[in-house]
Amino acid sequence: MSPAYIVALVVGGVFALLLLGYASNQHEKHKLERARRRSELNERQMRLASLSDGLPGQYLHARLKQGLHELELQFVQEILKDEPDNKKIRLREEELRSRIAQGDSYQVANAVVGLHGEEQVREVRFQLESLYAQLRRAMQEGLLPADSCQQWLHYLQEQLVNLYLDFFHTAGQNHLQRGLPRQARLVFERAIGLIKRQKNLQPFGERLKAFETLLDKTNRIVMEHDQQAASQASELSESMSEETEDSWKKKQVYD
Repeated sequence: MSPAYIVALVVGGVFALLLLGYASNQHEKHKLERARRRSELNERQMRLASLSDGLPGQYLHARLKQGLHELELQFVQEILKDEPDNKKIRLREEELRSRIAQGDSYQVANAVVGLHGEEQVREVRFQLESLYAQLRRAMQEGLLPADSCQQWLHYLQEQLVNLYLDFFHTAGQNHLQRGLPRQARLVFERAIGLIKRQKNLQPFGERLKAFETLLDKTNRIVMEHDQQAASQASELSESMSEETEDSWKKKQVYD
């Protein structure tokens, strides 16, 4: 066996090992990529389902909800390509198709939720912001029509403002019921300030009028309270003056 032949065998063996290592590395890389993609699809599908079904009904409309179903259905279909026997995902696919098929007759089933605390407001805000991020990403990836998605993004921005306006309205009314008009006035002023800071006031025109009416009503209540307090202070001052005068007269008699 000639030295050249031996060298060729060694070089060929080394090349074969390198090629085998490269192929094995690519195979593992492909497996990891598929696992990562599968995990991402499952996470996005579950997140979207949670937001779609968990967001309070007053911050959703039927067409947006249908759009969320259409987006989720795309994730579900991709998952089923890798997991065709996944019964849970298969049932979700059937449910989504049934909802989408209702078309214009579809009604949002999400419950309307009253806002009674800042922690609850923060939770709903997180849901709105998460949904906004999901839709924006889907639009950038071409998974949803750009025109419709832009409308839904603007709508979610408006709902974020409405979320705080709803909370201010509830908080202000609670203060009034508890006989705390000054605190109510501060809340209503915050609501009006929030509306006036918006670039587009048109969606909030009716709410601005309503809060201005509430603020006027509250200011009248505060003035009435101030007048009553002033009247009571005056009566107290007069009674103290009379008592002081009586004491002085008695002192004069005894002296």
